[in-house]
Amino acid sequence: MNSIRIFPILCGLLLALPVTAAADQADAGDTLVAQATITGGAGSPDEQLIADAADATDEPSETSGLPITLNASLSFQSTLGHLFRDSLQARSGMSSSLGLSASYQFAPSVSASLSGGYLQYLTRYGGSVSRYEGRFQDITVGASHASVWREPTTGINLALGGSAILPTSAASRFTQLYTTLGASMTLSRSFGGFSLSLQQRGSKNFHRYTSIVADLDRYPIDALARAESIERITETRVALQTGLLTSHALATQLTAAYRIIPGLSVSASYALSNSWTYDNGTITEQDEFTSPNARVGRGYRQGSLGSFGVRYAFLDHYSAGLNFSTAMSPRSADNSRLRFPFWDFESGNLQYTTVSLSLSGSY
Repeated sequence: MNSIRIFPILCGLLLALPVTAAADQADAGDTLVAQATITGGAGSPDEQLIADAADATDEPSETSGLPITLNASLSFQSTLGHLFRDSLQARSGMSSSLGLSASYQFAPSVSASLSGGYLQYLTRYGGSVSRYEGRFQDITVGASHASVWREPTTGINLALGGSAILPTSAASRFTQLYTTLGASMTLSRSFGGFSLSLQQRGSKNFHRYTSIVADLDRYPIDALARAESIERITETRVALQTGLLTSHALATQLTAAYRIIPGLSVSASYALSNSWTYDNGTITEQDEFTSPNARVGRGYRQGSLGSFGVRYAFLDHYSAGLNFSTAMSPRSADNSRLRFPFWDFESGNLQYTTVSLSLSGSY
């Protein structure tokens, strides 16, 4: 299902909610709906476009009242197949991450932010180039307007956001990414302790090449020239046969959150992403060598993320969270049926469901 087609349907869900009785009730629930930030880089479209739903419902901690806010978060993630495996075969997915961000508030609803992080794999073969690999993440520069427009009768709020990626991670530099530009539009509605938000996000990558080209001067790796595996671009550059890189993507995310008591909230989120590869000039044309069963055009991928969790804010500046998320294809391998989006019941030890524990602070 295309995210663009379901966007008007989900908008109707917001309009169907009861009208908020008082403005202060709407403002109280708005804190459960986070500002959206488009991430990007050399990872999969799911990593680039679908935000972590655990962060999508963070309750902001009390700050010093200054226009500058500093945030730090420490999290631990693991696939359930790794924690509770009953055989040697399991998806190796245990890691910890540190995130740092700073934001400046220009006006009551307008702010700019700068964020980055570090990812540390806790399994021997969790990374791609070394044991217990650690990776610095891309730096994201963002800007947002939390309330561009509010409909007075229904209380629906419109927020806009934009971002740009600085390719500081090794993965982005290896794919020779220049930047990723993103934009988001969020409709939210709150009453009492319940809030519902619908977000449409888009991103556009800018790479030097349409596929991964390894520079052997910068990355001294052994590359055997074989016609079926690599293509020599220059004396020191070879194009790896890893497929075309992602050009652009769109995603729709629906998030519901409920404040049980002050400081304690639960949330659930579902996101559907659609991404397309670059067109290198050869994939959109039919010739005498094209199979009659082939579908020419850009490469296309669809992914989903179902997430649910609980978060507790304490001591004014801190919060802790427990979150379960499942990122996978929305359909089965034979494309005959839809998968349950919030839990992987099919893959056993190789399942895609991940549990994460997080601790964050804001000053």
